[in-house]
Amino acid sequence: MRHTIGGLAAIFLGAGLLLLGHGMLTTLLAVRGNIEGFDATLIGGIGTAYYAGFFGGCIFLPPLMRRVGHIRMFTAAGALIAAATLLHGLLPEPVAWLPVRFLTGFAMTTSFMAVESWLNVRATNATRGRMMSIYMVVNLGAAMMAQQGLRLADPRGLDLFAIAAVLMCVGLLPVALTRSEQPMMPPTVRLNVGKLYRLSPMGVVGCFLSGMITSPYWVLGAVYAQRQGMDLPATTIFLSTVILGGILMQWPLGWISDRIDRRTVLIGIFALVTLVASSMALVPIMGLQLPAPIWLAQAAAFGGTAFCVNAVCVSHVNDVMGDGDRISVSAGLLLMFGSGAIISPVLAGYSMSWFGPGGMFAQIAAAALFGMVFAIVRRKARAAPPQDQKEPFVAVARTTPAAIPLDPRVPAAEAGFKDGDHRSDDGDDDGLSEDFGDRGA
Repeated sequence: MRHTIGGLAAIFLGAGLLLLGHGMLTTLLAVRGNIEGFDATLIGGIGTAYYAGFFGGCIFLPPLMRRVGHIRMFTAAGALIAAATLLHGLLPEPVAWLPVRFLTGFAMTTSFMAVESWLNVRATNATRGRMMSIYMVVNLGAAMMAQQGLRLADPRGLDLFAIAAVLMCVGLLPVALTRSEQPMMPPTVRLNVGKLYRLSPMGVVGCFLSGMITSPYWVLGAVYAQRQGMDLPATTIFLSTVILGGILMQWPLGWISDRIDRRTVLIGIFALVTLVASSMALVPIMGLQLPAPIWLAQAAAFGGTAFCVNAVCVSHVNDVMGDGDRISVSAGLLLMFGSGAIISPVLAGYSMSWFGPGGMFAQIAAAALFGMVFAIVRRKARAAPPQDQKEPFVAVARTTPAAIPLDPRVPAAEAGFKDGDHRSDDGDDDGLSEDFGDRGA
């Protein structure tokens, strides 16, 4: 195990640098857009463009990567990401940012797929669970540190865009130069919402709501902080605290959900998100000024609950399905998350334009309240699966379908792993099969 993880250090480093640079860019766009006087709806629309490009890439890229090859696609994506990052700084105009952000999302999909495919190549059935955990820590840790990178220079200039571009370019090198075998293709997903919903209404709706709840934070969190009068250092601390809360609470809430009905846990999580988001919405509406410890505690509580919704929902679906379709179903749930993430930023921006900074969290509170009510209804509609049928909680990566085989709950045969062997086949998944099994919740 130590040898396997050590051999992947370069790839984890590359992924971390790539995520660090892109995390800086995401927050920088909100900060710079606010400085330039962009309307909140427009900033939200720019975030929507990114998510549309990213999840569009999840659907359309696999056939292209199959024809061109991972290395060439990865190199092309790196050039596009660096150019797009610099273009944002050179052309601070909405008419330029919208299409460039869409292309950035599409290119980031390529980078994620390449990294995650190579992780699959080097993983074994015995090590993939730990690899998923390390990948999650790298993912969220880089996002948290990225917020502090904005303190390196004035966001009004080009310097921060250049720093982000350099970090992303350097992050591409370890993966581009790896000597690992050519990765297998990520699964091709044909989403059938009806079958997914029949399998687990709570899973489908919960993953969709997770995208609606978390994506406004990534796109508009900095705008919310700045329009409450926070300076740049305070804004970055606020944003990092939200992510830190998400890191710290993933496994405690997962441990609890392994021991009781996960829908009960989701009711509690949605209730807490509703409460915290409502408070964060009312503070600017009522013109209140909270002491720093209180608003940091609110930020941590929001991140610690909101970022756990998707993983608990995916675990719930794994509890109620049969083997043989876990990759297809997990990929479908990922796309449901993406659908919510695409819709929500522009709606949250519209809410901020009408109701002020608190409008974003008012929308989040409404989505969480709906999730709480829906979870209560579903808990009454069907009994919880027997305890001995529950799968252990896994903090899943919400990136591309290429990361799904790393989930240790996916059977080794379906994921293409054998104990002690590296993955080397070139198969792919055709999509959702006709039979998910006879259980549902």
